[in-house]
Amino acid sequence: MKEIVVDYPWETFPATAETREVASGIHWLRLPLPIQLNHINVYLLEDDDGLVIFDTGYNTTQLRKIWQTVLSSFDLGKRPRILCSHYHPDHFGLVGHLCEVYGFELIMAQTEWLIASMLPNVDNKLMLSKQLDFYRFNGMDKQALARHLERGSNFKETSSGAPPRYSCIKNNDHLRIGGRDWQVMTAAGHTPEQVCLYCADDKLLLSADHILPRITPNTSIFSYNPGTNPLAEFMKSFRSFSHIDEKTLALPCHDLPFYGVQKRIRQLIEHHEERLDTLYGLCDTPKHAYQLIEPMFSRSLDAHQEMFALGEILAHLRLLETQGRINSSVVDDVERFQKN
Repeated sequence: MKEIVVDYPWETFPATAETREVASGIHWLRLPLPIQLNHINVYLLEDDDGLVIFDTGYNTTQLRKIWQTVLSSFDLGKRPRILCSHYHPDHFGLVGHLCEVYGFELIMAQTEWLIASMLPNVDNKLMLSKQLDFYRFNGMDKQALARHLERGSNFKETSSGAPPRYSCIKNNDHLRIGGRDWQVMTAAGHTPEQVCLYCADDKLLLSADHILPRITPNTSIFSYNPGTNPLAEFMKSFRSFSHIDEKTLALPCHDLPFYGVQKRIRQLIEHHEERLDTLYGLCDTPKHAYQLIEPMFSRSLDAHQEMFALGEILAHLRLLETQGRINSSVVDDVERFQKN
């Protein structure tokens, strides 16, 4: 794949607990995460009705203190709001806390709110049991299963919960925030209904995890969504982003803000097409998903990364299967895939 380089207007992140104004009334805050992807970008948008926050970070004591410091320097106004892009805990984790302590209202897509509301109420032992069954079905060996058993399931700890009410937004809605008209753009793949915001007049895109400048957003099949085809949805989603001006400043939730949205979209599509072809080539004999991790991922993976790697491979296999390029069969309670 030919390398396509996007342009970065800033080469450094804001310091911890400090914000940087990236456009008039829009402030960038970088929050630390306790995982290998060690940060998330969130954005604070000034508005006459009250401050609007785009995503929140994990539910940790450290981040609660950072938010306390940061919010003390902003006018929350009469109606502060959180616009949460999707249910993953690095984005949703502090929603419940911020709503309860500071009086924020939540704005979110319906599917994302329902999942975020449901997951903390699922029994962790039951969820872990279903995950391990799923891993066995996809060929994971006993040593790997032991690593995941030790890791457990911890969504309850990473989320401070969902408020009992929210304002629902959907694709192609328009929001007026900070004197700007923002188009709501939902995109499936990484999650079912992830929200991005686009301001055509000022060429600004809050791209959440959908369009990141250097890494590809995880697009996976997990134990709780085995019948889905997330990679197909992800690839299809970019059709609705084709009108975005190439001079738009993209404000992603990871890495650095950048210019070159259309270049990056082309690169993401090419990346997954190459991965599909590589995986197809490996299925000359029947293989289960777990044994495809090593040839598809050259680096050593911990249990957290291994979970995502397996999910990514399954999403690619599902798309290859729906394209008619491979077929699957279950032998000895393990699913295997082979070229047609």
